[in-house]
Amino acid sequence: PPAAPATGGMAPTKPGSLRLALPWAMLSSGVALTLRGGHADDATAVAPKVLKECELVAKRFVQDAKAAENIPNFAIDYCTATSAEKKMQYVCVEFRDAISMILEDVPPDTMLTAESFCHIAETRVAEAGRAVHVPRIGTGPLHDFDIAHTCINMTRGVLGGDHKPVARGEAGDVWYNICLNQDCAHHLPSRSKWCDVDRAPTHSAWVCESSRRHMHTSAKKRETEKISASELCGLYDKFVDELNVDVDAYHFVMHSGNATHVPVPGQEERALTSSQLHNDKGGRDLQREAESLSTEPRPAR
Repeated sequence: PPAAPATGGMAPTKPGSLRLALPWAMLSSGVALTLRGGHADDATAVAPKVLKECELVAKRFVQDAKAAENIPNFAIDYCTATSAEKKMQYVCVEFRDAISMILEDVPPDTMLTAESFCHIAETRVAEAGRAVHVPRIGTGPLHDFDIAHTCINMTRGVLGGDHKPVARGEAGDVWYNICLNQDCAHHLPSRSKWCDVDRAPTHSAWVCESSRRHMHTSAKKRETEKISASELCGLYDKFVDELNVDVDAYHFVMHSGNATHVPVPGQEERALTSSQLHNDKGGRDLQREAESLSTEPRPAR
C-alpha cells in the first residue's frame, strides 16, 4: 500500500472523487464513518477480556515501546518460535500479513506499547469482521461470505449500465465511493443530495480504504484491462476472503485459535516455509544482538 502522506497521516485524496481524508488515529480507534446521518456504531467496541488476552501475548514480542514499522518482524519471529511444536509455522506468513494490515495506517515511527498495539489490533480485527455488512454487497459471515446479485445490479448502476466496464486500475477508487456512500451508492453523487438514510453506519472507513488498496495492488501490470460490474464485485469477494485468512491467523497467535481457515500448503512447501522463517529469524536475532552490544556503554580505561 502507498505510504502515509506527509500531511499528518491523512488518507490520500483525488480530484473528482468522494474520498474523505481522516487522520490515521481516527481510523485506528474504531471510529465508524457516518455519511448521511446516523450515530457512531459501537459494533467494533473491544471487550476488556479480549484486550487483556491480546496484551498477555503482545508483551512477549513488544516488551517495551517499539516503532510501528518494526513490530511485524518481532511478531513473526514470535510466531515462528511458538508454532514450531505444532508444525504450523505456515500460519506465521499470514500472521505477518495480518499485522501489516493492522498497522497499515499507523505512521512508521509511531512508538507503540503492547497495550496501544492491542487497542489498534483488536479494533482493526473487529472492523474487518464488519466488511461483510456493506449494504447490498453480500451475505454471510467473514468465513462464509457470498456476493449477492444486488451488488452486481448496484455496481452496474454506478458504472452506467451493463456495457460500461471500468479499467482495473480505477476499480479501487470506484469501489471506494460505493463503499463510503453506503445506502446511496447506487445513485450518482450529483443525484443523491436527497438521499438521507438515518441509521448507524454498517462498517468503518477503514474497510473502504483497505479494499481500495487491495484492488489497486491486484491491478498491477493490468491497469488498463476492463472489468465488468460482476468482476468488480468479485474483487471485493476476494478481499473479504483474504481478510478472513488474516483474521484467522491473528486469532491463532493472539488468542490460541485453530487457524481452520488458513490454507494448508503441501509438505514440501511447509518445510521450505519453516526453513525460511527460521533463517530470517536467526538473521534478525544476530542483528539485534549486534545492535544491543554496540549501544552498551564501554568500560572506562
